[in-house]
Amino acid sequence: MATLATPITFTLENKTVDQISIKNITYVDNANITHHSDYSNFDFGGTDNTGNTSSEQFVKRYVTGDYLQRSYVSDTRPITVYYSTHTGNTLTIKDSTTAGLYAGWTADTLGGDNAFDGLTIVSIGGPTTILLSGPPSVAIPNQGESIKFSFATNKLVINSTTGISAGWEIRDNGYSTPGNVISVEDSQTLVVDTLPTNPSTNPANKFLFTAATNYLTLNNTNNIEAGFTALSSDNAYDNSQYVLLVVDSTTVQMSNQPNSAPSINSPANQITFTSTRPIVTIDAGQSTSFVVNYTNNNSTPAVNYPSLLTINAKNLGNNSNIVGNVNNYVSINLPPPPPPTYIPTGNGNGGQRGGAPGVPGTPSPAVGCPSASASSASASCSASGVGVGD
Repeated sequence: MATLATPITFTLENKTVDQISIKNITYVDNANITHHSDYSNFDFGGTDNTGNTSSEQFVKRYVTGDYLQRSYVSDTRPITVYYSTHTGNTLTIKDSTTAGLYAGWTADTLGGDNAFDGLTIVSIGGPTTILLSGPPSVAIPNQGESIKFSFATNKLVINSTTGISAGWEIRDNGYSTPGNVISVEDSQTLVVDTLPTNPSTNPANKFLFTAATNYLTLNNTNNIEAGFTALSSDNAYDNSQYVLLVVDSTTVQMSNQPNSAPSINSPANQITFTSTRPIVTIDAGQSTSFVVNYTNNNSTPAVNYPSLLTINAKNLGNNSNIVGNVNNYVSINLPPPPPPTYIPTGNGNGGQRGGAPGVPGTPSPAVGCPSASASSASASCSASGVGVGD
């Protein structure tokens, strides 16, 4: 059974003349322990955080959105065939096939005596046979005459129209400028305003269908606010799309479409949202604290487990970054280890407190962290112009 270590209280004190914003707090736990942090004093609250904590980043699962990819099958682009023979209304063509032709298409004889002009296709009888609405206007048309069949309305046939609605834009695979869906005719056919140029039937080359609303459905929108950005490379987003509006508990409206249709396959369907909002801001001369509980998952009390706590902050007066580290030694029912040491980083961006037993270092300053073991009651780390904990 798991055993709880004594809670550790960390106090962050700002001794600068500027505000300090805490950007995030991260942990590196030993596999045998788990931390549980109480951030109820912080801007975003929360009394049981077991992961690295920052209100700047929240990972959500993509469910669906106004972004769909579909494969090209065919369209109503004019198709030219060549006359061979006819028997009444039945036309036999040569040197071509009826592939891509459909009932309702109209013939236009490109040359010769225009014998088939205005006739429409009633049905397709086979790879070389077409049933027309009537016989040609002359008994024996010129053999080899070209006949162009076309349709008055642009129709685009794709592998599935599920989820697509009128008004959606069409991009990629032959659309140098977006097309628009006029209506959905059936499970595979769309009526569109323009046809693509040289579309490919290769499954790797798909159309991207998007809606002007840019709605995105997630597993939940907890902690997400307007202005949060979808991080680069996370499931089709590139750090340029941000949340315009949180619609409800599962829906957000994004500023723009993703680069491609997001994947619904776990775990690739995750999207990380980030914000520049700090998790807490500490005024000059003020302090705040948070409590960390540790659970010993091995139920072995007589063992010290190391855990590194890192605090990333920013001095809002000079916009400089501050990084502070605290090495904790978590144990169950053991005396605390020796006080941690202070190892300066030498770059002005903070320092590291702690260190494994035996690592040389300068003694902790008076304002530094006392032993951060499971047996200690608190550990105080100050935020100064040098770094959190100095």
